[in-house]
This record gives sequence, structure tokens and C-alpha cells, in this order.
Amino acid sequence: MCNCCNKCSCCIIPGPQGPVGPVGPQGPTGATGATGATGATGATGATGPAGPQGPQGATGPQGSTGPAGPAFNTFGSFFNPNAQNLTTGTPVALTNVITASGLFLLANSIVIPATGSYEINYGVNTVPTAVAGNNIYLAVNGVLVSGTERAVSNSAGTSSSTILSLTSGNVLTLMPTAAGVPVSTIAAPTAHLSINRIA
Repeated sequence: MCNCCNKCSCCIIPGPQGPVGPVGPQGPTGATGATGATGATGATGATGPAGPQGPQGATGPQGSTGPAGPAFNTFGSFFNPNAQNLTTGTPVALTNVITASGLFLLANSIVIPATGSYEINYGVNTVPTAVAGNNIYLAVNGVLVSGTERAVSNSAGTSSSTILSLTSGNVLTLMPTAAGVPVSTIAAPTAHLSINRIA
């Protein structure tokens, strides 16, 4: 315990505390600390909406020309201006050529020069004495082509058309089913047939 003499620190009675002084200016920023470890990758966010369509790109260069396709120049148109009778087993007579390329008549028939698809138009003029069962049809190598039979008429000409797949060497003939009935020569040939390769 101190013997107070008013001179040592233990005997000094402090005065009242003064007011807090103003805040001093901010000191300079310290050096950047070391980079911390990379955190774990977060979950993938939802796909955003599609952006607007961009402008059309420039037209590319033209490609090279392809090989030329096959040239179908096989055709023919034939007729008979003369009187004739339709008789079962005897080809309808065709005697005259209007135009032809690669086709020719042989005994009232046409020999097919190349395998392909052919469009065929055929018919006869009016048959004044025609009766039920009198028909015309196309035959290939002497055999009736199903679906080509057409009844002849005693009041008008008969005509039809079809497309057939034919083989090189096939013989195409217009045939009748009748017992010697005459075909009219008035206003039209007694018979006609045209053929054109299309494929």
C-alpha cells in the first residue's frame, strides 16, 4: 500500500475523459492476398431460348453437269386406208407408215428393237356388222395382252391406248376376234397403231 505523497502514479486522481477524436484518414489498401482454391463446378443451368435465325448464307457454286440421260427416239405410226375384214387368228392389216424411227412393219406386226416401256395407241374404224364378242386386242409374240381387249362397234370407231414393258425382239400385233366382218373405210383408216418408247 502506498504512502500517498501526491507524487507517485498511484496517488494521482485521473481527470474526466475527453471527447473521442475524429476518425483518421483511411490507410492505404493492403497487398492482395493469395488466390483461394477453385470451388466445385455448379450445376448446369437450363437451356436458354433459341436465338433468331441468322441471315441466309451465300449460294454455293454450281455443281458439275451430270451424265446425259438416254435418248428415246424409237417411235412409229402406222395405218391401213384400205378395206379389210376382221378374222380371228389373222392380224389386223397395217400397210402404211406415217412416220417411224427404229421401228418397221413385218407381216402386219412390229418388231421391238430395244427393251423398254412403250406407249401404244391402237384402233379400227366402224364395223357395220359387228356383234357381241367382236373385239380387237394387242398380242405380243401371238399371245393376248390382258386388259387390251376392246369391243368393236357398228356405230363408231374403236380406239384405245396402253403402256407395255416390252423386250428386244418381241413382236407386237393388233389382233381381232371376229368371223370375217368388214371394216368401214368411210371417214377414217380401217386400222391404226402408233408406238412410242417412253423409258
